[in-house]
Amino acid sequence: LVDNDVLRHPSPDVTFTVVLTSSSGGSTLLTQTSRSVTVTDNEVRPTVAFTAETVTTSDNTELAAALTKSTGLDLGVKVHYSTTDLEAVAGVDYVSVPNGEVTIPAGQSAGSASVTILQG
Repeated sequence: LVDNDVLRHPSPDVTFTVVLTSSSGGSTLLTQTSRSVTVTDNEVRPTVAFTAETVTTSDNTELAAALTKSTGLDLGVKVHYSTTDLEAVAGVDYVSVPNGEVTIPAGQSAGSASVTILQG
């Protein structure tokens, strides 16, 4: 069986059917000629989170919000992120990030989401 993470299945467990199609040597197939098989995913899936609850930075700098991968270190992950205005306004206080991506390769446990902070 192929590793189901490689195939990008949306659920961790996958199923398929085994069907008996014919027999030989004088044998006869009975009425139960198929079985459903479930492959249970036993791999540890990576978890990713910000390392700090809040991040403080200065004007005119590049913010690198630290991320950590706490399980599944043998697997690489990509984390997508975007920015949303609160009190700060995109284009005035920072450069909007509609489609950011952080890659944390296999064997590594950290990465960062980058946002350019403008001069206030």
